[in-house]
Amino acid sequence: LFQGTGIVDLGAAFRRSLLLGIIVMIVTVVLSVSAGMAFRRKFRAQSILFYSAIASLIVPSIITSLGISLEFRIIDDLIKAHWNENFETSMGLLTSGLGAHLTWTLPFGLLIMFAIFNRFDPRLEEAARDLGATPWQTFRHVVLPII
Repeated sequence: LFQGTGIVDLGAAFRRSLLLGIIVMIVTVVLSVSAGMAFRRKFRAQSILFYSAIASLIVPSIITSLGISLEFRIIDDLIKAHWNENFETSMGLLTSGLGAHLTWTLPFGLLIMFAIFNRFDPRLEEAARDLGATPWQTFRHVVLPII
């Protein structure tokens, strides 16, 4: 089955799904941690951004996923049409799947990060900075282990 001798190449499908899962995981973690760090400070339109990020939990998810996957496919086709018909984007077949999967995973990642940073004690970061840590060292040695 995994050698592709039948009608369906299960090996290629499994590898593509595994690659898509890894990419979605990395993007979700990076965006969720970044958004959690950003939402620690107040900024204009914070509530609008929060509710739009969480909207896919409220709206029927299949509709949202189909809409975003279609949007990513259209963007992929526009990039191909603009450059060259033979031009292949860096995402390839994963483009529409990435958008659809992110609509499912990103709100959950954001909610988890918001909950973690809501109970996060900023005095820990302040103590690290008082001891001479750079912002990157503070994030790597204090914030990341707490997350």
